[in-house]
Amino acid sequence: MIRHGRDDYFFHSGRCYRRGPEGYFWVRPPMGIVAYSLPAAAVAVLIGGLTYYVYDNVYYRRVPAGYQVVEVPTRTTTVVHTGPVPPAPSDVSGTQVVVTAKMLNVRSGPGINHNVLTQIYMGNILIVQGSAPDWYYVRLPDNTYGWVMKEFVTMPGSGAQG
Repeated sequence: MIRHGRDDYFFHSGRCYRRGPEGYFWVRPPMGIVAYSLPAAAVAVLIGGLTYYVYDNVYYRRVPAGYQVVEVPTRTTTVVHTGPVPPAPSDVSGTQVVVTAKMLNVRSGPGINHNVLTQIYMGNILIVQGSAPDWYYVRLPDNTYGWVMKEFVTMPGSGAQG
């Protein structure tokens, strides 16, 4: 259950419901409500340089607590990827990590089977947004997002001291 204003909403399988006199009924999620997660069928899109997630014609933006329902953007849409939706924030969200590999692939999902979106270089600082086993979902220096392998980044100041 999610409280929004004075009303209670329920999310199940990517749909928003309200309780009525004869049970639950489907409703369009209200603007501003935050869902903790999105269904696997949600699609990430890049609009005007910002990443949105779309499911059932509802647009969401990542926020620290999950995914917030927002107005439909008015700019042209370009599909970035249709792979897994990034995870909800984890205990390391907001943490900075530094790339230790000479060149590191940034992927569309947490696994080497996912497409390479771009490459970044040793010394680049990334901001962790979430994680999966052996992978971090990060914000890149150009404010785009992607997945990197944990073994090729380190937290600043985590090296051995003399």
